[in-house]
Amino acid sequence: MNRVWYLRALRAHCGWDFKIRQYNIVPDSSLVINYAEIGNVAGLQRLFDNRLASPWDCDQFGNTLIHLAALYGRYSACKLLVDLGADVNQRARVNNHTPITYALVDAGLYGSSGSADETLDTSRLLLSKAEIDVDFPRDYQGVKEGFTLRQRYCNPQYYETALGKRADYATAFKASYYLDGPALFKIALAHNHIPQLAVHIRNGGETLLYTGAEAVGQASGSALDRLEGWRRILREQISLGADLYALTSESCNTPFIRLYTGVVDQMGKDDHDSLLSVLKIWLRDLRKNGVDLYEYGKREKKLHENGFAGKDFKNSIYPPKRWKLESFTYGSLPNDWHLHVECLGEAIEEVPYIEPFLDTKQISDPSTSIPGSWVES
Repeated sequence: MNRVWYLRALRAHCGWDFKIRQYNIVPDSSLVINYAEIGNVAGLQRLFDNRLASPWDCDQFGNTLIHLAALYGRYSACKLLVDLGADVNQRARVNNHTPITYALVDAGLYGSSGSADETLDTSRLLLSKAEIDVDFPRDYQGVKEGFTLRQRYCNPQYYETALGKRADYATAFKASYYLDGPALFKIALAHNHIPQLAVHIRNGGETLLYTGAEAVGQASGSALDRLEGWRRILREQISLGADLYALTSESCNTPFIRLYTGVVDQMGKDDHDSLLSVLKIWLRDLRKNGVDLYEYGKREKKLHENGFAGKDFKNSIYPPKRWKLESFTYGSLPNDWHLHVECLGEAIEEVPYIEPFLDTKQISDPSTSIPGSWVES
């Protein structure tokens, strides 16, 4: 049997706390691994009682039994392993994740086999036993209740941080392909609403309306609930007075252009029908909020014709491509609008020129010393 030793040092209030533990590496096909993943508590207990397995068994990647039970949202199996002394703070050898990370992040990201309630109960159990700081990263993809739970444990003062920082965090959820993405956006921003001040904040030269527009474009080819969630966020921002003509600091795009960035991100090809369909969604939502579509189109067109607004954009999927809004027509009704978008080919990233660190004269003339150096006698 292969074995691995883990040594962990924790800084405690009274000094350093060192823990050492030996784990047995078992095949992925072993019963104990299978029982942990499916939550067979009776099977686990029987293996332990007959000394056919140990709570300190792990797979070849360093995932312990409690890692695997947490990943699949198996509360009862986690409870048994915790009662038997399993370490909820142990990090897997390959990805450095703890069982808590598996329960809070990966169970949502990859789809826990347990129910949502069981996964949340598993998270509460593991968090209550945590001895180390739990990270609060930007990659959460689970249900909104899990995000709230995570925030309470990991960062209780989260809502006391500046609104701009919370807005920056919330924008990360635009790329979420899960139904709770729109709900997570609002929870991360300000409990469960959008403050009026937030629509005027710029992060990286962009307002939150860009997030809403791009998210609607990305969601246009996914589940209806996700699309409707982002549309509600978009309408709420417009009703709060979000600037429809704000320009990004880098590409000078308006939210009108950012909408198409989201579309080409999710389809990766020039699909005129998809672009037009999303345009009509955007226009209907503007109209519901009292925006005069004719005046909106007139002002947007003027920004483009005068060279203030950029017409180029690119998608983020590989290989990245450059696109350009060649032209559009507008009117008082959504059906009066038409557009023409062209794909300009693959985007070539420019490599910035870097000045040489050393003077070429110093390289060609060995007798010339570099300032700050010394010459050996």
